[in-house]
Amino acid sequence: MINAYDFDGTIYDGDSSVDFFLYSLKRKPTNIILLPIQLWGVILYLLGIKNKDFMKEKLFSFVRRIDVDSYVNDFWKTHKKKIKKFYLKQKRSTDIIISASPEFLLKPLEKEYNFKVIGTKVDKNTGKFLSKNCHDYEKIKRYEKYAKKKHNINNFYSDSFSSDKAMLEYAENAYLVKKNKVELIKVHEYEKKKNRKRLILIVLSVLLLSLIISHYIVNAKETRQIWNQELDKDENVVLLGDSLIEYYRTDYYFEGLPVVNSGKAGITSKELMDQLKEKVYDYNPTKVFILVGTNDIHDKDSNNDIANNIEQMIKDIRENRPKAILYVLSLYPVNTSDDKKINRDNVLPRENKEIVRINKMIETMCKKEKITYIDMYSKLIKDDELNIDYTTDGLHLSDIGYFKVTKELLPYILD
Repeated sequence: MINAYDFDGTIYDGDSSVDFFLYSLKRKPTNIILLPIQLWGVILYLLGIKNKDFMKEKLFSFVRRIDVDSYVNDFWKTHKKKIKKFYLKQKRSTDIIISASPEFLLKPLEKEYNFKVIGTKVDKNTGKFLSKNCHDYEKIKRYEKYAKKKHNINNFYSDSFSSDKAMLEYAENAYLVKKNKVELIKVHEYEKKKNRKRLILIVLSVLLLSLIISHYIVNAKETRQIWNQELDKDENVVLLGDSLIEYYRTDYYFEGLPVVNSGKAGITSKELMDQLKEKVYDYNPTKVFILVGTNDIHDKDSNNDIANNIEQMIKDIRENRPKAILYVLSLYPVNTSDDKKINRDNVLPRENKEIVRINKMIETMCKKEKITYIDMYSKLIKDDELNIDYTTDGLHLSDIGYFKVTKELLPYILD
């Protein structure tokens, strides 16, 4: 009687190739320098650009940097305990191990366990494949070449139906192994059963996805109905300011909300005071968010002028739209680093230390006027500069930056 076994996951609890790589890495940590090459091989395989043989060659490239025979022998001294108990109880001298693992890794076990190893032939000095990966139908070819005759495997054991379907069909009896549990299966019946389970899983997944989408659509409609009930058709939330507001894609970030973008690139706080009718009052807002002052710094207006202009703007809006709730945003930080995306000519003479001073004055004014002050500066700063991921040029915001701003503003808008 001939029993044939897959190795990894079947009679060995784990993946011997992975375990050997990790063992080698622990013993010689400098092998980590090969990781980019190994990952590149995996990526090309997953993208379908290279085959599995190419990927595994890259993975085994680390053998060039070790004494393979010594490492393999020492590896099995600590890892042979992972040979499963069910196999140790039933092993026979005629057993054959047919595995995709390298033969040089499994060969040392032949003498101790008295079985024959048929694996992938890999040059232990270079990691190059000397044969095809011993997988799927290649296992049958390799076995027949060894046995010189066909269909004399009585029992084949594997932990994976999909990976070893060919061998499971080839043997007289097929066994699936899960941990130390062994199950005799009829391949075609098992495949039908597995396909039915897969079909049921797909149907359930589609139904669940449909329920989630339906729930989202219903909630979205209900939310918009609530907004419509709370806000009259001629009422709006106004975002007022300079280019940092104008370039804000409010129709995208606040889709479905009555948010009006009243930003104008290049405008100063003094200029904005003269345009409140068309930029604020005409929309009859319930809420107004103000962000202005960075262009004042560029024009070298004083810090007091900036704070005083914003304060006067607040008083004017209160007088003309007394029911509107007002919010003032801190000035945003800038980035003056040497990063290639930074346009220093556009950013300067703005400096964060000066922006911090202005923000303190604005915050003090807001407390006096009992206005909500929103500290965006601390949310956008990183290492004393405007977070490089949040900006396009050191002054204006990127999509990621506006996403961060939206996250901070949305609770106030919905409140």
